[in-house]
Amino acid sequence: MILLNILDTLSNIHYIPEKPIVNNKNILYIVYWIQSSIHWYCTSKGGIRMRKHQFILDLIHGKNEPIKDLDGASRIILVDEDTVGAEDITFGYSKFDPHTSIHKKHAHTEAEEIMYILKGRGMTGIKDTEFELSEGETLFVPRGETHWFYNPFDEPCEFIFIYTRSSLKKAGYKLGLE
Repeated sequence: MILLNILDTLSNIHYIPEKPIVNNKNILYIVYWIQSSIHWYCTSKGGIRMRKHQFILDLIHGKNEPIKDLDGASRIILVDEDTVGAEDITFGYSKFDPHTSIHKKHAHTEAEEIMYILKGRGMTGIKDTEFELSEGETLFVPRGETHWFYNPFDEPCEFIFIYTRSSLKKAGYKLGLE
């Protein structure tokens, strides 16, 4: 029971050095055993995982950036200037549950955008034309172009996206453009 309490506490540590600094052989074995136990404990408890490296990211390590005024959708930023120090791009994952509200007409005045549909399908529009996007399709949105997205279908729509700026703020999000 004491070990489980220690592991509960230690599972919140995000960085454990691969090679301990101490040279005493017995202590090295103990540290190795603790590290192995923490890894086993964290990966066996509901998919909790520690970062393998600062440049390898899972969704659990991403930054949750909710989409304003949009119910039933999530946006996780994995790569940007805050998460890994990116200088030129923002990369993320988004999921729109079935029958979500519309991600309103907007533009990114300072960035181009790319969306790639992983699963499901959704409705999108650019300028005054609306069309369906489905699994395996890529949407390119030129800089400053008015566009929108929503999911009126019965299955979730999951996609990845890239902005050609290092943060959502620097992409120049502007709502309600025509």
